[in-house]
Amino acid sequence: MKANGAGSLRQIKMYWPLVLILMMAIIVSFIIIYTKVSSPPLFVYYFGETNTLGNSSNGPFSPQIATSGNDTYIVWSNKDPGKGDINMEKISSNNGRPAIAVTISNNSGNSTIPKVAVSGDNLYVVWSDSNSTKGGNADIFFSSSRDKGSSFDEPINLSNNNGNSTIPNVAVSGDNVYAVWSDNDRTKGGNQDIFFSSSRDKGSSFGEPINLSKNNPNSTDPEVAASVDNVYVVWADGTSKETVDNVNLILKTSADNGTHFTDKETIKKDIDKKTHLPQIAASGDNVYVVVADKDPKEGQPDNYRVILKTSIDNGTDFTNRKSINKDIDKKTHLPQIAASGDNVYVVWSDNNGTRGGNQDIFFSSSRDKGRSFDDPINLSNDKANSIKPKVSASGNNIYVLWSDYSSQSEEVKYKHINLVLLGS
Repeated sequence: MKANGAGSLRQIKMYWPLVLILMMAIIVSFIIIYTKVSSPPLFVYYFGETNTLGNSSNGPFSPQIATSGNDTYIVWSNKDPGKGDINMEKISSNNGRPAIAVTISNNSGNSTIPKVAVSGDNLYVVWSDSNSTKGGNADIFFSSSRDKGSSFDEPINLSNNNGNSTIPNVAVSGDNVYAVWSDNDRTKGGNQDIFFSSSRDKGSSFGEPINLSKNNPNSTDPEVAASVDNVYVVWADGTSKETVDNVNLILKTSADNGTHFTDKETIKKDIDKKTHLPQIAASGDNVYVVVADKDPKEGQPDNYRVILKTSIDNGTDFTNRKSINKDIDKKTHLPQIAASGDNVYVVWSDNNGTRGGNQDIFFSSSRDKGRSFDDPINLSNDKANSIKPKVSASGNNIYVLWSDYSSQSEEVKYKHINLVLLGS
């Protein structure tokens, strides 16, 4: 017995160095894994006061917002019957009040549906304008500012055809500016197509428009986003089915600043026509498309959800799908999206049932490229209907605006949200 005990002790002493090495390897592995997989930084949101842009009878209509650094710009069309003009206000980063006010368009036509993009000191605005030179058909006009909105160049006509050009949008990446719109150019029996034009010189000149859709169904509501050399255009296409209530969401991508585009990709089929309105954002290799899609439940046929589809490979694959508003079982409207770095921000108007059926503006954010989202926050939270939200972001600055009906006329309200990383 003693001999066996001595033998076991000798075996333990023999293998003890190997056991010690194995234990040290496990500890080192845990240290390496822990240092490589860092936890998300703690953060806090500071919500500024809610400001009002205007509430006159011919005040802001269809407002849009863009942010670069500490500079934020709001553009809109005023409601003068038959002669709306495009206006812009720059919001001061110090107190959230207007710092510069400029009228961009000033002609005899009706200027509507403006969109805005900004990069550094450069501001780019597009809109649809019935300039009375083509029998009342609208064209897409563009103007740019090189001095943070203090002055604007003479507007230029991007579409310039006999069709009706509407619903423009604009994006910027570096010196490249991209414009898209829906155009009935009367060459296809009256059907609408999606047109694209680009500039390589900060909007000084644009190339000839190209038709991205080229099909028989109507193609409407284009959106464009850009990141580095990549350009992404998403729109809604009518389906070939007998029903006219559904559309397909179509995407085209370019990896060479809009010189060449891939074949069309269907990223979502058969969604309710009333809620399609796709919105797109891009940051790095990541592309985000958000839409309100009908999700009927028993006893709730008009239930909707905010759906986010994400691509991590420059728009090649959109397999990632996430429902953001977490079973708010009421009607959801017009979600909007912005991305800055790894952060993604989504806003929407929702009848959450807490104030007698009034619409409120909700805000949700992700700091991990859309993989997870915080619980929605009610930004408006009043007894009035709050609708048509917009969101923009640059760094840790986020701005949200919306239309509010707390008085007899429509008011445009906006709020600054500051993301602060604790310990940074």
